[in-house]
Amino acid sequence: MTIKWGALIQVAEVSFATAVAIVLMFTLGALTNVMALQEGSGPRRGMHQATAALCYSACILAVCYGVYLIVPQFH
Repeated sequence: MTIKWGALIQVAEVSFATAVAIVLMFTLGALTNVMALQEGSGPRRGMHQATAALCYSACILAVCYGVYLIVPQFH
C-alpha cells in the first residue's frame, strides 16, 4: 500500500481553507446580526439583516454540500 502524499496534502489544504471560510462567513453573519440589533429602524437595519441571512445561508449550503460529498447514499 502506498500513500499519495500530494493528494493527501491537497485534501488537507482544501479542508483547511474551507473550514476557515465557513468560520469567517459565520463570524461575519454574527457581526452583521449584532449591528442590525444595534441599529434603530430603517434601511441600514434591513441591509444588516439581509447580509447576516446571506452569510448564514452560505454556511448552511457549504455544510450541506460537504455532507452530500461524504454520504454515498445521496449520490
